[in-house]
Amino acid sequence: MESERLKGAQHVAGGGGKLCVVCGGNGIVVVDVVASSKKLWVLDMPMGFEALRVHILPRMTRPDFDFLVLTSTSME
Repeated sequence: MESERLKGAQHVAGGGGKLCVVCGGNGIVVVDVVASSKKLWVLDMPMGFEALRVHILPRMTRPDFDFLVLTSTSME
């Protein structure tokens, strides 16, 4: 895949079939390399912010959020 948006890439991280590329003042470009027809989209940075690094974290599944909650019988 070729794109003018990828020129001047400063940082690249890959995982889960996606590449995230920090491209100067153009935001973060995401490339889905697993899709049958390659997809590319841009995530715009909020005004006044810039990306310094990019990391791809594993997707959190619902059971990861279930915490054991103990009910308290005290009146404190």
